[in-house]
Amino acid sequence: MAPIVDNGEYDGNDPEPQVVWTADDLIAYHLDSGPSESFSEKVGNELRHYSVEFAVRNDGEHAVVLLQNKNKQLYELLIDLKLIPIRLDGDYAGKTAYQVTGVDGTRAQSQGFSNRGYAKTLYRCTARLSQSLIVSDNYQHDPGKFLWQAIGAECDVPDALTVRIYHARLKTVLKECSVKGFQFDTGTPVEYDGENVPEDIIWGFNKESVLLVAEPPTS
Repeated sequence: MAPIVDNGEYDGNDPEPQVVWTADDLIAYHLDSGPSESFSEKVGNELRHYSVEFAVRNDGEHAVVLLQNKNKQLYELLIDLKLIPIRLDGDYAGKTAYQVTGVDGTRAQSQGFSNRGYAKTLYRCTARLSQSLIVSDNYQHDPGKFLWQAIGAECDVPDALTVRIYHARLKTVLKECSVKGFQFDTGTPVEYDGENVPEDIIWGFNKESVLLVAEPPTS
């Protein structure tokens, strides 16, 4: 099944994600060593300091964006990402891969932290820290579709992911040929930039096994 786009509102991951985290909760997680965002705000007479942290569980099946209140040493969930191990064959045979089963950014939105690129950063962190491919869900809501388009368009960061279109039944990635155009037979593998592939090849139909695959840079 190719990614089916649901225009309805995404109601969050199930089961409901853990909202408040402590340092003990993060023992089984790798904190990303890449860029994080720190800021302060004045609440009454008190200056409160915050930082945004990205954490990926050791097994690669869960990752989160957390807002840390440094005064209280507690973390508040902003984005919750759930994944499962998946086997890809053909072009990706032998590579570790995790498929997204849900990405919940409803708390980031309600707390005023949407549209800051945190979800894109979380995907990059997950791919890099687990040294794995990140594979799209078979079923997308509009925010998920827009996120994959944004990941494909991102090229101005050192650890940007390369997104390709993968056909699970044919076990190969989408290619472009000067004679045949876009197809899964012969040609040059296509790096998806969010808009260079016709949407009807990727989204909204269920006759083929098409997935998006994000590849971390090779170290």
